[in-house]
Amino acid sequence: MANAAYAIAQQSQNARLTGTQDGLGVGIIYRPDPKKFQGMVGFSAPNPQGEGESGQLEIDQLFLHEGTQFVATERWDRFIGFERNKPLIKRLERLRILTILIPEAEKGASPTGTTVDYPEQDDALMLVENSFDREWLRACFAAEIKRPEVKQACQSRINYVTAQENNRNKQ
Repeated sequence: MANAAYAIAQQSQNARLTGTQDGLGVGIIYRPDPKKFQGMVGFSAPNPQGEGESGQLEIDQLFLHEGTQFVATERWDRFIGFERNKPLIKRLERLRILTILIPEAEKGASPTGTTVDYPEQDDALMLVENSFDREWLRACFAAEIKRPEVKQACQSRINYVTAQENNRNKQ
């Protein structure tokens, strides 16, 4: 069972990465709270490509793990547009367990796939403070030249995640 949950988390992490390949992706922060809601959360929606090889309708699934992840905007729109997902998404947002941040590239600039795409400093800080992805944090550290607070938060978070991984490897 634990291996299955790990595999699902890895799939979710891979899905997160695909959201940033073209630059902008919806930033989603999932913070489980044992008093309100805990565990992994997942959404499903019909795949717009229609039927699969078997002739049956394909279903697209998204599993969120704790922390920051990115999902391609079109894919996230499909999940929030599917009626069955709306009550859960609204509930999780209301409980502040799920935070959805929409990126905005600077006028005339290409999306970077980093915190630079989130002009509100508080949004950028929230994404950084909940991220466990050192590669993404390093990219944000390199890209942040106008906001020293965000740059410092990236470095602090890289140090924290590295220490957590080192402690886990020692056990």
